[in-house]
Amino acid sequence: MTSLWKKAILVPVPKTGKDPTSTANYRPNSLTSTMGKSMERIINTRLNWLLETNNVIANEQAGFRTHRSTSEHLAKLSQFIKDALDNKRTLTAVFIDFKSAYDSVWKENLLLKLVRSGIKSNLIQWLESFISHRARKFRYGEHYSKYHILQTGLPQGAVTSCTLFNLYINDLIDELNSIPGIQCLLYADDLVFWTEADKRRAEEKTEQILNKALPTLEEWCERNNMKVNTSKTAFQSFSLAHKTIHPRLNYKGEALSQSNEFKYLGVTFDNKLNWKNHVDKVASRVFKRINVLKKTGRE
Repeated sequence: MTSLWKKAILVPVPKTGKDPTSTANYRPNSLTSTMGKSMERIINTRLNWLLETNNVIANEQAGFRTHRSTSEHLAKLSQFIKDALDNKRTLTAVFIDFKSAYDSVWKENLLLKLVRSGIKSNLIQWLESFISHRARKFRYGEHYSKYHILQTGLPQGAVTSCTLFNLYINDLIDELNSIPGIQCLLYADDLVFWTEADKRRAEEKTEQILNKALPTLEEWCERNNMKVNTSKTAFQSFSLAHKTIHPRLNYKGEALSQSNEFKYLGVTFDNKLNWKNHVDKVASRVFKRINVLKKTGRE
């Protein structure tokens, strides 16, 4: 494999609405070899076929899979919430944000998971070579940094990275589903898990079950070199009751924040699931764009 396929030029792109003076508010746009990407697509097609044929990836994972989309998970989660509300139960969901998920992948552990999934040696050898000894440099305007070797993580902008990450995080689903009363959904690294409880002692039961799931998540992260961004992680309770429950949920000794509305996969969920806040936000964006079109038409 040519070493040029393992090199990338990263162009920082500012995030919309964020402070451009902070380096944390930029997304890396990775420029890699066109020939390398063509070969990757061939490999990725074969890898996806093997994983789907052998039912390796759990059904709860919908990210970057054929005939799967965010709409599927949004429909599933909203239906679970609606069923709970119809049955006069309280559903509490925890929305997990992983910190630099793709950049944190432990390569040796990934290769071990590939072997355990039944992937043959020739394919594993190619993937091992491709993700190892990766180098990248940054470009800002006309200026370039020096190349430096990446010790951990999946290649930015690589075709295979999404498929490999799905496999890497796949066993977390089984661990969470093994906890009685817990259900979960994954879209790439967007994780949500939840539990339901009757009105009677709902707060106590919710605390008890979710505080079993959170240590399980913590243990998995420790084994897989992943970190949870607790500042962006939150939980939300859905109920038709007048009084909202306030369970105390902790991750690694740090209390998680409770939200009255949370944006999951681009859709804002409110406590009553009436969609008013989401519709208002969409309508506001539409009106702004209509006004821009009106001004353009006058000119």
